[in-house]
This record gives sequence, structure tokens and C-alpha cells, in this order.
Amino acid sequence: MADGLRLDGWAGGAGPAPPPSDHRHGAQSGQVSLADPEAARAALLEQYLDWAGVPYRMGGSSREGLDCSGFIQLTYLQRFGVELPRDTSAQRGVGSKVAPSRLRPGDLVFFDTGPAERHVGIYVGKRQFLHVSSSTGVMLSRLDDGYWGTRFRDAIRVATR
Repeated sequence: MADGLRLDGWAGGAGPAPPPSDHRHGAQSGQVSLADPEAARAALLEQYLDWAGVPYRMGGSSREGLDCSGFIQLTYLQRFGVELPRDTSAQRGVGSKVAPSRLRPGDLVFFDTGPAERHVGIYVGKRQFLHVSSSTGVMLSRLDDGYWGTRFRDAIRVATR
């Protein structure tokens, strides 16, 4: 358990090693392909374990603090070798919409958190997404949580080479 949320299907280092790196779509050593849902999920859970609790900081993109879109940009580059724009609005335009019932690990999930405010996270599977909360920092949350479930806007599958 971490932050009260169970990492479904992940032993956090105990158990089988993460899948070997996949070099499709320009991925480099230590990076995996978004085309492999199991490898993408493992990479995202490793990213969570590496960054859990790093605080929220508007405009930040380091371990001293980062915001939601900065974390998405950093995660996609580190784990998948894919460059994304820095801001949430631009990140909505990097792929095609996906129905909630067809989500797979690596899809971007977007939320309306205020009249002009948007939030982005990365779907990790099993109704969970990885994001940066303004109150908790880097964390996992559930899409069907009372707060996030009512604010879900749409999901994007990132276009890769």
C-alpha cells in the first residue's frame, strides 16, 4: 500500500522483474513502448515509486516540485522516449480521443477542476491514474473516486511513430 491506495498487480520490487525494455517507437534503454500495455503499466508504476510524494509546484519540473503537465511531460520522456508539449491544453492535442471503457496504460486522462482549470494524469490500468495533486504531490488516484469521477473530461491516446 502507498498513500492508502493499493498498487493492484504490483509488488514494488518483490516478485518478477519488470519486462525488458522495448525499443519500438524510438524508446531507448530503460524505456518501453506504449504499444505494450503490461510494460507501460510496469514503467508507470516504477515512475510512481520513484516520484511518490514529490510536492506540487506550479511551473516546476524537478524533485523539488512539479505540476501536473510537467510531470506528464517528464514521465513520457523518461519512460517512453516520447516528447510531449509542456502545457495541459497542448497535451490534449497529441493523439486521439479514447472512450473510458477502452483506456489502456499510458493514455492521458483529463479533468475539469474549475471554471478555467484543467488537470492531466496518466492512466496506469485497473481504474488508477498517476498524477500530481496540489495537496499530496505525485500520487495514484482512482478514476471512479468521488472527486475525480465527477470531473473526468476525456482521455487521449498519444500518437507515436
